[in-house]
Amino acid sequence: MRHRYQMPGNEDEFEEFCVRYFKVVLERPALTRYGKRGEQQDGIDIIDVTNQKPLFAVQCKHHEPQKSIPPKEIKDEVAKIGGSAHEIDHVIIATTAKRSRNAQDTVLDLNKKSYRFKIEVQFWEDICANLDQRPELAQQLWGSSESRENSVAEDWLGKLPADISKSLVSLDLTTAPPVSEHIGKSTDGKFWLVLWDCTRCRYKIDQVSEDYAARSLEPVRKYRNLDAWQDLFETD
Repeated sequence: MRHRYQMPGNEDEFEEFCVRYFKVVLERPALTRYGKRGEQQDGIDIIDVTNQKPLFAVQCKHHEPQKSIPPKEIKDEVAKIGGSAHEIDHVIIATTAKRSRNAQDTVLDLNKKSYRFKIEVQFWEDICANLDQRPELAQQLWGSSESRENSVAEDWLGKLPADISKSLVSLDLTTAPPVSEHIGKSTDGKFWLVLWDCTRCRYKIDQVSEDYAARSLEPVRKYRNLDAWQDLFETD
């Protein structure tokens, strides 16, 4: 089953995540952040300071999840690493950007050139898929699946008007997607569509008609085997 994993919110958080993640995945416990912001880093954010072979280096690129990483950005960082004095064997471009053919083609082309190291790109989608196969690592990074999802849910539900958050009905019948949809009913009888983006920890709320709410909730009513869609607010 595909789980949801909260995406790190900024560059520093993503680099810290990548250190912890790749220490386990690459079996390199000495991986650490290389230098600090403002220093010349030669395109390297994370490196194994023991110089264990093959020597891995990671470049972390934090982007909005709906955007792709520009090919030029990949080329520029690889060129910097190519000029490093360290004998890097394997470069990983880790990014929160969405998967794109342009990025993959760029990496393929770079691997045809005479760099002394191999290059790969790992998108957030790839990292999440790997975590699904390694629940013990996911638990190490976030805690249990239940506590992870509950802590995120409590955070965003606390930002909604109380009368709406108590009546929310999810429109997702199985595993929730990155952007999940909910219908809420306020105490004044109005209906609301709530969109929750778990990758960015943001929500959007809009008032909708009773007819829209009824049509949206009909599949949920059938799935839960209830007599009327209004019953969803009494049983949730």
